[in-house]
Amino acid sequence: MAVNLELQMRQEQNRFWIAALLIGGFLILIAISLLMKYSTPEVLSGIFGAWILAIVGFYFQQQNVDNANKRAKDTVDQTTLRLNEIRTKVTRASDQIRAANMSRMTKSLNDAELTSRMDDIQRQMSEVLDDVNRPL
Repeated sequence: MAVNLELQMRQEQNRFWIAALLIGGFLILIAISLLMKYSTPEVLSGIFGAWILAIVGFYFQQQNVDNANKRAKDTVDQTTLRLNEIRTKVTRASDQIRAANMSRMTKSLNDAELTSRMDDIQRQMSEVLDDVNRPL
């Protein structure tokens, strides 16, 4: 975990220095162009302003993208865990239904015992449906 945090900090510093160097370079180019009278400030600001905005946008947007990716991964992990729980419950209920049917075929159960087993199965199936319908 500490290695991951250290890697993130290093990436953040690298992004900062890349953005700072690019913006500084553009500012130097603008200054040279103005001092040598190659162009007017309006033309230069139009040309280089968009590039500077793109760099600044990249620098600040990257954190939001990283956070969104982490949230998406967490949501997928939670959903996968929940689906595995539901799959286990469905498997257990279907095994009980199979067992009840086999028991019914091999020996005759009295009505009270059969009704009790079927009620248990229905209760478990309704729990599964409740889990499926429960929001994340």
